[in-house]
Amino acid sequence: MHGLMIFSGLFGALAVIFWFFGQPIWSLLNVPRQLNQLWQGVAVRRNHAIEHATVNVLEERYGSQLVDGCATTEGFRIRAAIDPALLFDAAREGLLRLQRGERSMAIYRRCATALSFCFLTVASIGLGMVAFLDMLSSTSIFLALTIAGALTPKLSPLFQRFFTTSLDVKGMSIGAIELVPPTLFMGLSFAAGGAEFAVRTKPARRIYQPPYRYGERVPVYVPVENNTRQR
Repeated sequence: MHGLMIFSGLFGALAVIFWFFGQPIWSLLNVPRQLNQLWQGVAVRRNHAIEHATVNVLEERYGSQLVDGCATTEGFRIRAAIDPALLFDAAREGLLRLQRGERSMAIYRRCATALSFCFLTVASIGLGMVAFLDMLSSTSIFLALTIAGALTPKLSPLFQRFFTTSLDVKGMSIGAIELVPPTLFMGLSFAAGGAEFAVRTKPARRIYQPPYRYGERVPVYVPVENNTRQR
């Protein structure tokens, strides 16, 4: 009974949080894929920061709208009802502002991944403490979920800043944008929320710098034979 109450409470509270922030509820299905991508390296976290900057620019220009995204190793995906030329321009401006030092552009207050992770983490800790103290009841469960919901908006920016984004975007650029089939958790297709675009990013060019200057004498290691004395 308590298990069903906890599960329904978690889902209901997440739905309320998403409704409060104007985030589409179907973006919950995208969270597992995004978390899996973020653990794969700093390249995904860089693209996640550029994705957030792009969405922030879109909202500055056209107001709050149902936008969903997911960072990948090659760039990021954006699901929105928007002209691809406008999306490309917003991505370039967002990246440029990140490169100029606007750290706040990497934080998106409606990031579904950060909201879900922070809420579930805090709620799990609260419910675990309640269960450990043998105080499980409808009132204690509701109280734990309420506290978790209140703390989530405060923790989400910190989680994004230190764990899911990287500001090391110097030298990066925006590549091509292409229309792709909308996909969610486990490859399921979901047509709601507009078209889905794949935005490719180009990493910074690495210029080879030799360890020595041209014309400089390079030390050469010559192995010396170790002649052991025979007794």
